[in-house]
Amino acid sequence: MGWRAALALAAGVFWQGLDPLVKLLLWIMVAEGTLWTLHALVSWSRNRQEVFQYLSLKLGVLVVLGVLAAIDPHTFPYLHISLASSGTIFYLVFELSNLVRDAHNLGVPLPPQLEQVLTALRAGQEKKNGT
Repeated sequence: MGWRAALALAAGVFWQGLDPLVKLLLWIMVAEGTLWTLHALVSWSRNRQEVFQYLSLKLGVLVVLGVLAAIDPHTFPYLHISLASSGTIFYLVFELSNLVRDAHNLGVPLPPQLEQVLTALRAGQEKKNGT
């Protein structure tokens, strides 16, 4: 067996062992990353620093979830809540909001209520940045 086949086998075993919520999060991260990249290519608005920050954020999310999954068996008996599941749900909401924002930036039509929320969020961000 070559190293590529061994790597594919290891990835398959790893994927099968993941919680379904984590699988969903990873698929949403891939979709959001694809839209983010498309927007960057269409608008030529990303520089090397932004790409590094974006990738660092995604890697950081996965590291945090890994830590939560590692300590979950030790904290669950005391907290009676799964930290890994809670963290995954938190990041799912975060990634879904990014997905909607990136789709909006690419010109995908959104429901009017969602447009209003995005406009308000953008106005708040611009006010915070002083622009």
